[in-house]
Amino acid sequence: MYCCVTQAQNIAVGDWQSHLPFQNVKALTSNGEQIIAGTFGGVLYFNPADNSVERLSTVNGLSGVDVVQVDYNITKNLLIIGYNNFNIDIYDGNTISTFSDIKNSSIQGQKRLNKIYSTDSLTYLCGTFGVLAVDIDSKVVLENYTLTDGSSIVEAYDIILTAQHIFVATDKGVYQADKNNPNLFNADEWLLHDMEQNILPGAVTKLDTLNNQIYAIKGNEILSFDDEAWSVQYIINETDIINDINIQNDIIYLSTQSESSAKVISLKNKELIDEFTYYTIRRPNDIIFINQSIFVGDFWNGINKIENSTFENFQPNGPRKQDNYALTVDENNILWVAGGAAPGNYDSNISYSDAGVYTYDNISWFNQNKYTLGQEQFVDIISVEVNPQNGKAFLGTYIYGVFELNTNDGSIKQLTEQNSGLQRSLGNEIGVVDMAFDTQNNLWMSNIKTEKPIKVLMAEGEWHSFKPDFNPPTLTVTKIMTSKFYNHVWVVYDRQGILVYNYGNDIASTADDEYVFLNDRAGSGNLPDARVYAIEEDKDGIVWVGTAQGIGIYYCPFELFTENSCDATAPIVNNDGDGGKLLESDIVNCITIDNANRKWVGTNNGMWLLSDDGNEFLLNFTTQNSPLPSNRIIGIAPNESTGDVFIGTGNGIMSYRSDATKGQNSYNNVVVFPNPVEPDYDGPVNIKNLVDGSNVKITDVSGNLVYDTKSLGGQVVWNQKDYTGRAVSSGVYLIFATNNDGSQSYEGKLMLIR
Repeated sequence: MYCCVTQAQNIAVGDWQSHLPFQNVKALTSNGEQIIAGTFGGVLYFNPADNSVERLSTVNGLSGVDVVQVDYNITKNLLIIGYNNFNIDIYDGNTISTFSDIKNSSIQGQKRLNKIYSTDSLTYLCGTFGVLAVDIDSKVVLENYTLTDGSSIVEAYDIILTAQHIFVATDKGVYQADKNNPNLFNADEWLLHDMEQNILPGAVTKLDTLNNQIYAIKGNEILSFDDEAWSVQYIINETDIINDINIQNDIIYLSTQSESSAKVISLKNKELIDEFTYYTIRRPNDIIFINQSIFVGDFWNGINKIENSTFENFQPNGPRKQDNYALTVDENNILWVAGGAAPGNYDSNISYSDAGVYTYDNISWFNQNKYTLGQEQFVDIISVEVNPQNGKAFLGTYIYGVFELNTNDGSIKQLTEQNSGLQRSLGNEIGVVDMAFDTQNNLWMSNIKTEKPIKVLMAEGEWHSFKPDFNPPTLTVTKIMTSKFYNHVWVVYDRQGILVYNYGNDIASTADDEYVFLNDRAGSGNLPDARVYAIEEDKDGIVWVGTAQGIGIYYCPFELFTENSCDATAPIVNNDGDGGKLLESDIVNCITIDNANRKWVGTNNGMWLLSDDGNEFLLNFTTQNSPLPSNRIIGIAPNESTGDVFIGTGNGIMSYRSDATKGQNSYNNVVVFPNPVEPDYDGPVNIKNLVDGSNVKITDVSGNLVYDTKSLGGQVVWNQKDYTGRAVSSGVYLIFATNNDGSQSYEGKLMLIR
């Protein structure tokens, strides 16, 4: 049985939502009722009694993403959450606190956390530095067990405590010490098991205990220690890897995998009892038990339950991976994410990413990849555009052309040099790095490293190819943008600048074609930097360009093909009283325009919201002041209907509910919420579905003006304060809205209860 667990959420303006993958389980623990999983997206609580889920992410206060270890302390009712950078989060069921001393310590070398093991009094952390004993209540490291092989520190993988001893599994073997020894910080107080204990040198990765015996995983062997010597209990296939051991009711359970298969094995008295295989057991790791049921975490497929040889699989809904390269929202308000990758210099260092494409309909995520589609070449998806008329999605790859996906019947067609106007490069790839529809529903493509890199698929199905009437500095075309105001196509040439192509009145005819190349020289484009990473046209026809040194703005694209020409300008931004060129020290990766004509800008140092003219910073989000999982912003895609701004980062996708939505043609469907405003609510009041740019006034019942503003697109967000900044009192308030010429109007009421 397969169960995909979804989770609906109500989002207010200013709220964040995580869209990170939670199905790639890395560690499991339990509080006795729920399975608790550490995943890339954060922590997942799964209740097998009703299949309900709860998620903890940076939105809830986690200090990061990619949780590698979790352990539930039953005595203290605390969940200990660990990351590879050795930040430790502690969750008591209500609040999350962070223990950062180890992360910020002077421990040299790579930091990697392999195990969290809790006792009544202490929490032990195993990793690249050995073992740390932590008082989790006071957040203090009490002891550091630095284990050595005589020349270097060994890496600790696991730990077990008995009544008298501590056993530590390391990359050199098993270390043992007296638990009550006050000098455990001294490496000489630890005994490395060797041939005297009947064990060969080598890594031991997992430990468990049963009936006063210690069990260990060493390569493909299961060993047991009876306080004097080790003996072999069982040997699995040499090509298999054992990821975990858990002993329940005298039965040993192992999670194993090889290149071709994965399974759970049960053993007793050195004999194989059973082997459990299931199609969702692909990369199994931790095994735990609740009420005699076996639960197995899987790095690819969530949580598997085994009960009486019956299997169930539970996967929290979300994107398949954190990878994202391009984002767009289509006419039906569905988010599309290209999950592939292109080499840093657009060279032949191809990743063959199988992430595919993810879509989100504002309720659930749907993942499509080469496995679900049965298309072996559906890899490295790096561009996506959706036909606004028929909903067909075009998915560009770095090496295998374009896939045309019919969203109505699910059929898929691959476009290559054999059945389209696309061409192969000298490296034999058919790369389409970017695509854009124009106002006539023609699809323009950047067919990278080909003789004619500018391609267009006409709305009628014809193909045309173009190259400038001069030799361009490179054939690597990385970005393409079509103008909604002019017959212009803006094409970015890698690290060289921008080609603007005027195709005239007839795309099929080259007789009226014109080209101009813009670079970083004054009089020839005046870009802040010739390395261009983003290009976008706003609602006034002004073109915004993101470069390696900030933003350049073309206010005069209509003059590009005249004697006057057009150079970019970098506006001076007033930020805390200091005027400077717009983001001049930042690499600008993406620019997106919202319904209020404001600019959302993604950099390697976080995300900015700029005023419509770019002269004012309205918002700035980083990992330090928001739930963003990374400061590297790859792509931004606003949903015009909901106001959600989807943000692709180096560590996955988040969304922020902004205050701008799409303006309507009439006031027929205006929504005011919450209404009434209850006493315990201190958030904003939203007025949605207004005509674009409405003039909105709020008065009391006597007609006294309380608030006056202009809608951002089709929405006004009121903070329940008057124009002097004072909180308003209980009562009925009247809402008046008119469009710009006064031809349409709206009147409504709002009840506010203090």
